[in-house]
Amino acid sequence: MHGKLSPEKVKKLLNFKKRGAILLDSGDALSAGNLDIRWRERTLRLMSLAGYTAGAVGNREFHPIKSLLRWKLRDANFHHLSANLIPNNFNSILPFLKIEIDGYRIAIIGLTLPQVRGFWRRFPFLQFSEPIPCAIKLTEELREDVDFFIFLTHLGIARDIMLAKEIERESLILGGHNHILLREPIVINNSYIFHSGCYAKHCWLIEFERGRIKGWIEKL
Repeated sequence: MHGKLSPEKVKKLLNFKKRGAILLDSGDALSAGNLDIRWRERTLRLMSLAGYTAGAVGNREFHPIKSLLRWKLRDANFHHLSANLIPNNFNSILPFLKIEIDGYRIAIIGLTLPQVRGFWRRFPFLQFSEPIPCAIKLTEELREDVDFFIFLTHLGIARDIMLAKEIERESLILGGHNHILLREPIVINNSYIFHSGCYAKHCWLIEFERGRIKGWIEKL
């Protein structure tokens, strides 16, 4: 969204929420740049007001220094997710969330494109593991505990396709990073890939039941 969420758009999201929607964001929601720090983050306050369940850690949400990362996300009252962030379990950032709706157990797994590379890996910054092997390992660990997977990714479409080819279980891959609006989901094996574009112009509304997934684009 790059900080483009407005109170008017939040009203529309609240209507979806009232109808039972789970609101999820695939990263880069903030107005602050990759290493930029803002005194307050209006977008996170608006997302909290709308009732978001989780957001992926994108490059705009990330900061390699742990204390500054906490500062960037402090206006969120929901969790940010990144399973391949090391360490990946502190404060408001978790590797995944498990939720249950009408007895249906869902794991929401966050994945982030690695941000710390090359020379900078020598410094005591937060680090990343490779996202796709991390996702495969985590799905194996959780396979007995959940019925369905949602991958909340900030990897780009190419890596989302790679992920879909490796995941055997029925799943949604809700992706970002490329700023591309997919007019139709990409379906690979049992995975459906959705990308909703950029700047809070559109969102995908997705309905899923066992054996049935459908979605449509809404303009915000």
